[in-house]
Amino acid sequence: MAADDWISDPATLEAITAKEDVHGEWWEIPDDELFDCRMALFYLDAGGINFYLPAYLTLALRNDFIFRSYNGLIPILTSEPKSGEMGREYFHTRFSKIVGAKKVVCIEFLRLLKLHLESLDQTTFTKSHLERVERLMDEEFWAGK
Repeated sequence: MAADDWISDPATLEAITAKEDVHGEWWEIPDDELFDCRMALFYLDAGGINFYLPAYLTLALRNDFIFRSYNGLIPILTSEPKSGEMGREYFHTRFSKIVGAKKVVCIEFLRLLKLHLESLDQTTFTKSHLERVERLMDEEFWAGK
């Protein structure tokens, strides 16, 4: 969020992050803070993804997959960005700590989200999100290809 405030000095960014980031466990992060900072997911490194991803997945599950609680996750979980090989490498670096059981939990989350979307009235909106989740599940990283 500090970078969004046009702060570019690495030392200043690190100091702000150390002061203002959540200290404690991921399950202690208030839902409102997660909702307010969904776009921050795009800027997290591997440690940040490892810490915050379970909180965002849990938020979506607790809120019965309301649009506001899962919509920001779909682009974050996309391992095949339009930016090609460089984007793929960036994704794999950021998700390098999401392995084993953590990866299985993410895949199960996607399966549950897909089932939830399939259970809804198939409006254009719902179909669009269902198609995005299906494409995501077919990506190499999540499909285990």
